[in-house]
Amino acid sequence: MPTFYLILSHLIADFTLQPKKLLRWKHRGWQGQAFHCFIFWLISSIFLLPYLIYLQNWLIITLLAISHYIIDKIKLTLNGRSEDKLVLFLTDQAFHIFFVFIAGYLIGATPMVWPDTFFYTNMYLNVKLVTYASVLVFITYTWDIFKFLLKHKFNPKKFYKPNYRHFTKRILLFIGIYVLFIGYRYFLL
Repeated sequence: MPTFYLILSHLIADFTLQPKKLLRWKHRGWQGQAFHCFIFWLISSIFLLPYLIYLQNWLIITLLAISHYIIDKIKLTLNGRSEDKLVLFLTDQAFHIFFVFIAGYLIGATPMVWPDTFFYTNMYLNVKLVTYASVLVFITYTWDIFKFLLKHKFNPKKFYKPNYRHFTKRILLFIGIYVLFIGYRYFLL
């Protein structure tokens, strides 16, 4: 379960909560990069609250945020030298996800401590809910940036601007597919 929450934390911090101003700040110096990693650390800490009674899990999340900083620092350094931003982006994301899986595995080895409440049993432990949230972030921001980088490869003068109309279309498509899937399971199975 911690791995799912860390993936969602990564998607939110790296895409949804990284506006143009923060990107510019990151490119100007270490303070912007540190702030971005603090956002990742904060979101991860909130999502993994039931695991944070153990000191080693605080340490793991902190080390994960530091690895995020180092990976982003290397990417920003190579960004000015590389023509292929898409490969750089995909490599950056692969390293982030690799460390997320390691951290999720290590944190998952410790038990959760949380009261037996409606929120905990029906919301927090609902893997589908976390998966759907991750898919929604992926099909909106992540996919939009990926498409931009594909186009940027052939037209380097373009600048990224979120296309909220396309976000809405993809969300509605996702909801439609989900409703069809639920209807199929309900009526035919």
